[in-house]
Amino acid sequence: MVYCSRAPQNGHDPGSTRGRLCPECGGAAVRSTGSSATPGTVFPVPTLSVSTGTPLDMDDLSESAEHLVALLLESDDQTRVRSAAWDLLDAALDDPAELRAAQKAGSHALCEVFEALAVVIREILSVPDLLVDVILEQLPVHWLPRTAVKVIVKKLLAAVLAADPSVTALCALRAKCSLLAVGLCPDTDQHSSLAQTCALPLAKTIVGDADSGSVLS
Repeated sequence: MVYCSRAPQNGHDPGSTRGRLCPECGGAAVRSTGSSATPGTVFPVPTLSVSTGTPLDMDDLSESAEHLVALLLESDDQTRVRSAAWDLLDAALDDPAELRAAQKAGSHALCEVFEALAVVIREILSVPDLLVDVILEQLPVHWLPRTAVKVIVKKLLAAVLAADPSVTALCALRAKCSLLAVGLCPDTDQHSSLAQTCALPLAKTIVGDADSGSVLS
């Protein structure tokens, strides 16, 4: 059985969702593990399979993704970024009806894309700290020196990475994706995860930049 991931919020009939996007709100479609599963037990529908059996044009998808990435890195024009994001979703769908459903007023398709981007970048930025924890846990040393070394290494890493242009670019990109997710969301009350994944981190970034004398562009 396939369900609308936003059914609990919008009251849509879960059984009516058959594609990868809900025909009523454009929300992601998810499926249960079987007839005995409840609507809360869901798994993403594979994004690279289509109902007609027609393979996706990966060249078109890759080109659309490259265009969106270039705009995210180089442009502050939200209209162009928004258009490029729709082009990417269009390239990922073989049925025009699915895209029209996603473009309906009230669709969360775009804000979900940029929210996911912000979360992925956050997890990438957290990798160094996680590696330190994993490595130190494997060392046969007493907890006291292990704790001291953990603090020292993490401080050293933070200082080194703060001067790395690629890390600075990723942090700016995460803030930009968070801003886009919040700005493009048609109804944040029905997209409650945005508060923790995007709005709060964005607010902390703005406050931090203000304290340091810089301004978030």
